Amino acid sequence: MAEFLSQLTSVSSGSFDEDYDRRIRDLITYLQQPSKASELSAASGYLLDNLDPSLHTLSYLSVFLFKIQSLQGSNKSRLPEQIYPGRELWLKAIRILRSFDPFQIRYAGHEWHRLVQLVVQAAQAVSKPLLAVLAVRDAIVRLDPSSEVLTSVHTTFIKLTLVSRSYSLAVPVLERQRS
Repeated sequence: MAEFLSQLTSVSSGSFDEDYDRRIRDLITYLQQPSKASELSAASGYLLDNLDPSLHTLSYLSVFLFKIQSLQGSNKSRLPEQIYPGRELWLKAIRILRSFDPFQIRYAGHEWHRLVQLVVQAAQAVSKPLLAVLAVRDAIVRLDPSSEVLTSVHTTFIKLTLVSRSYSLAVPVLERQRS
């Protein structure tokens, strides 16, 4: 466990130096090793409790997604009940969306999009899409406070606000797009 934790905390937000980009890329290479998925998934409970998503966004997000994959088993389209609103993994997903490091998350666009999709699907699975609206909105604003770039997550967010009939919650994001 200690070896995992030291490797996963090798990149921390706030430690910007000339080697930061290289260390992030080394961490991504480490996380993408096929053998690491099952090892990190097995230790996911400990790791998710001991990593701070605001400091170790890439590691936390990867471990979280490995945990989801292990719960899905061979049926990758199945949404694990543990991610339903109010459950353990829902709380961890919301924690990531509300506290991720915007710089680190740019190295994991696909994984970040996957996390957003999981939160949206979980909220819709229990017929409470409104539960995901605020978290997704806050994540969009956190990633790009000026909202200069329109992403696929914006489309997901707009659809979510329409389904949940929470139109006014879309206004802060949409108004930034016009400015």
